[in-house]
Amino acid sequence: MQINELLHLMVGRGASDLHFRVPSPPVLRIDGVLIPQEDLPQVTPKDIELAFQDITYPRTKEHFP
Repeated sequence: MQINELLHLMVGRGASDLHFRVPSPPVLRIDGVLIPQEDLPQVTPKDIELAFQDITYPRTKEHFP
């Protein structure tokens, strides 16, 4: 699961927020309501790590071991 795909999904579904929680599927906030995306696989620790790597500036990454 790639963060870019999830961001595109957010836009397509009109979501304002994306929530991750291991081991649950991603959750979108749509019109103030949290809606689990049951059609997507559960988020893994590796998914979180990859999303962090994709959206974080190299300088910021230095602060996280």
